[in-house]
Amino acid sequence: MGSENRIASRNPAGDWWKIVVVDNGGKEAHGWLYAPFEKAVKADGVGVVEGPPPPTVEALPTTTPEPTLIPAPTFTPGAG
Repeated sequence: MGSENRIASRNPAGDWWKIVVVDNGGKEAHGWLYAPFEKAVKADGVGVVEGPPPPTVEALPTTTPEPTLIPAPTFTPGAG
């Protein structure tokens, strides 16, 4: 929150910003931000590039839990 990054480009629909992120060592990397969640300033002349790829959804295998068998209570007449 509250950080500023340089906008490198946007996707054709204009709903994603490609930004430049700089780590503590000064190395640059690019990332994508969803535009409706961000406030862009002076971004009118930003170039257009192909947008980010859609996320890959991987189905997780489902397992059926094994039932825990509980011994049935026994009744012994006259005991107790």
